[in-house]
Amino acid sequence: MARKTGEQLKEGLLLLFIVISVTLVGLIWVDGLGEPAEETPAYVRGVPTMQPSGNLPPVAVTATPAPEATPTSLPSATPTATITEDNLPEPTVDPFDVTQDE
Repeated sequence: MARKTGEQLKEGLLLLFIVISVTLVGLIWVDGLGEPAEETPAYVRGVPTMQPSGNLPPVAVTATPAPEATPTSLPSATPTATITEDNLPEPTVDPFDVTQDE
C-alpha cells in the first residue's frame, strides 16, 4: 500500500516537533542544575550614594506646610440600637427543623 506524500510530511514535522521539545526541556533542566549567577533578584537596587559634601541639592529642600490638627475621635454617624422587650422580633418556626415536633 503506497503512502501519501502528505503523511510523510506530517510524520516528519511531528518528529521534528518532538526532537525540538525534548531538546528545549533538556536545556532548561541543565540550566537548573547549575548554581544561580546572582544571589539577589534583579529588582533589588543597591544603596543610593550621597554627594561627598553631604548637602542636598536646592530642589530637594522645600517647605512643607504643617498638617492641620484633626480631632482624636469623630462622632458616630449611626446611632447604636438599644434592644428592649418592646422591639424584639416575633419568633419564627422553621418548617424544615425536625427537632420541633408539633
